[in-house]
Amino acid sequence: TFEAETSPVIGRLEAERRCPVLRVDARRSAADVWDVTRAEIDGVVGSDVLAANRALLDCAGRGDWEGYAALCDPDMAQGTGVAGVATLETNVTHSNEVADARIDLAGKTAVVEYVRTMRA
Repeated sequence: TFEAETSPVIGRLEAERRCPVLRVDARRSAADVWDVTRAEIDGVVGSDVLAANRALLDCAGRGDWEGYAALCDPDMAQGTGVAGVATLETNVTHSNEVADARIDLAGKTAVVEYVRTMRA
């Protein structure tokens, strides 16, 4: 059965912590299962997006522009690529504290909002 074949894979992923394993009660209606599944997946994606944003802020705070550029899409800054990072170098070289982070997911787009305190 499907469950017998997939249980060992799920068990191994959980044991190795290679990716989150989410458990959803499938004894509900299809619509309810989808709503719960989507909320769980959005939580995982949201955590990943916030972690990536934090990594960008950390690189900027250290002045690590190579690291910052490596984390960015090559087409960032409206097609200017990594050259767009140069404009940040003059504006951001502080330690950053982030609080009240929120994320809105819409398809492949994530809007991240937070309060950032910068110290020179």
